[in-house]
Order: sequence, then structure tokens, then C-alpha cells
Amino acid sequence: MVNPSPEVCKRIVAFLSANATGDLKSLCLTSKAFERAARPVLYRIINLSNINQTIVFADRIRGNTELGKMILEFRILSPTQYRMSQQLLDECSGPYWDSILGSLMHMPHLVNLFLYEPMLDVLPPIEPVFPFHLERCTVRLAWSDSLIRFLAAHRALLSLHVYENTDDERGSLPIPQNCWPKLHTFSGPLTSAVELAEGAAPHLRHLYMRLDSATSSTAAYYIPQLEALRPTLRSLRMLPLDPSEDSALDAISRTFPDLQYVGTFPLPIVNRVRFFESLSRFHDLRHLQVDISRWRPQPASHHLLRGIVSQLKIYATSLRMVTVWVPQGKWMWTYHDGEWESTADGTLSMFNCNSWVEEVDLAWMGEST
Repeated sequence: MVNPSPEVCKRIVAFLSANATGDLKSLCLTSKAFERAARPVLYRIINLSNINQTIVFADRIRGNTELGKMILEFRILSPTQYRMSQQLLDECSGPYWDSILGSLMHMPHLVNLFLYEPMLDVLPPIEPVFPFHLERCTVRLAWSDSLIRFLAAHRALLSLHVYENTDDERGSLPIPQNCWPKLHTFSGPLTSAVELAEGAAPHLRHLYMRLDSATSSTAAYYIPQLEALRPTLRSLRMLPLDPSEDSALDAISRTFPDLQYVGTFPLPIVNRVRFFESLSRFHDLRHLQVDISRWRPQPASHHLLRGIVSQLKIYATSLRMVTVWVPQGKWMWTYHDGEWESTADGTLSMFNCNSWVEEVDLAWMGEST
């Protein structure tokens, strides 16, 4: 077999790199001539799924630091719930963290970090200054002093997602003012959002707050504490709200009347006067998510759903999209030429629905809004 020239290899790699990295890997196994051109593409995004892979990868990157310079995105995604004693988990977490942190020290161009590993719930105290500047960070870690200390070094952060409600590890470390001047999207515990609103992220645009048993029924109390975000905030989502909580939307509409997206609120089956009054306060609301999955009985026909959506638009005349959550998933209602058009969506859990920011950004808002 005649090996193709380096120029031909580069062109083939460029053609496959966009959507066919799997084929690119197979091509490298077929001919080593492609390895040099393909390596920056294959190492651009690293996906690992368990402690064994991470330890092996850490050893490899320490032995070849040039590979680390190619990595832009580092992901550890392990949805597995480990069946082992807490003592064994604690014993394994130390070497696991050592491998992760050791690997990160060799990635000077890293911009995206994704860490979702049930075995690792609290970032240990760390001293080294990492050589990269993150733009996007998604972690399943407690909102602790050590995590804040790590994140504070990355002033270029654009989006931050913290998938852990507990703040039991939070100490007294203050977050510096204007710590993340470019941060536009944050999802995390409500109490963490309150901290950011005190000046750490003054230009926040999209906010998704997860509630726990303590805040689900008292969310309205915290909303005024976010008021400093009003000049820039354009979308706000909170889950899960207690079905009996009827004051959260009222507090949001009074504090943030300029929002273009809000969700996800239990729509009362009766006595909706307060709900409608809250909707009427929004000046430019374009997308609303409501939850009727607890209604008994459920609306028996599609026409009834259309009637519900039409009623919502009476009180929020600027609405262009309404997401209605039902037990089977959700319906997306879009307003075109004076008519409501619906599309079923297979997303079964509103907690796993990440389209809210995309819909707000791409369909209606844009960065200049």
C-alpha cells in the first residue's frame, strides 16, 4: 500500500474532522500516515468515563506533553452509581483526583471542562495554578470554597454549570467583585446564584436555578436578592417549584419585568388570577414554560391545550412560544401569523431539558438583545 503524501493526508483529515471523527480513527488504524495530521483533531476533545481510563490517560499525557497542548475540551462523564462502601469510595477518590488534576496541569490550551462523576462530589483543596483559562465549565461538585477558589482564576468564563445542590461545604471565602466579567450563563443552586448577584457576575444574561427541599417552597423570598442582575438578565428558569408555591412568578415579574423567558411554573388548574396578573407585568416576554403534568384530569384534547396557550397570550401579548409540560413529555407551541402551531417533543424530564438557553438565544434573543 502506497502511503499518501502529507498534503493529501491533511486534506482528508480536514474533510473528516467536522462530522466523522469515528471514521478518522479507523483511517489512522488503516494507515499510520494519517496519524500526524489527525492527532490534533482526535485529541481536541477527550472523553473519559471512569477512573481506570483517567489514570491510564494521566500516565500517557505525562509522558507526552505535546498531546496536552492539543486538548481544548476535557470531559469525564460517568453516570454510573458505584456499588461500593463509602470507605472504599473515599480511598479511590484520592488517586482519582490526583490523576485528573495531574492531567489538567498539561493542558495549556484547555477552554472547556466537563466533570460529571458520582464518585467525586467535593473538589479537594488545590494549590497549583493551572496553565489554562476556561471559557466553559460544567461540574457535578459541591459549591465549596475550593471550587470557588479554582473558578475565580478563570476570569474569561462565559458559562458555568454546577450540577450539585448541596452547599454544605461552603465556608466563608468571599467571591471577588467582578470575578467573572464575561459570564453570561449560570446554572446551579439558588443560593449560589444569590452569591453571584452580589457583584461576582455583573453581566449575567441566563440564569437556571435548581431548588432543593428548603428553597422549593420559599423561592419567592430569594428573588429580590437577585435584583442587581436586572439590567442584563433576560432569561430565568427554576426547578422544581413546589406545586403550592404561587408567589414565585409574582416576585419574578416585579423584580425582573424585562425578562424574555421564564420557566418552569406549575399552572394552577383553578384560581389563576394571580398567575395572570404576574404575566401581565412582563413587557417583552417571548417564551414561557408551564407545567400541567399534575392536573387531574389531564386536558382530554389538543384543542384544550390550544385554549390554555391562547389564554396565556391574552395576559402576555408578546408571547411567541409556550412550552407545556404534560405527563408524556412536552408540547412546543409557536405563534405564527396569528395562529398557534404545536410540536410534540420526546423529552420526558424537564430536569434533563437543556434547550431553554438555545431557544432563547437562537430563536429570539441573540447577544445584542
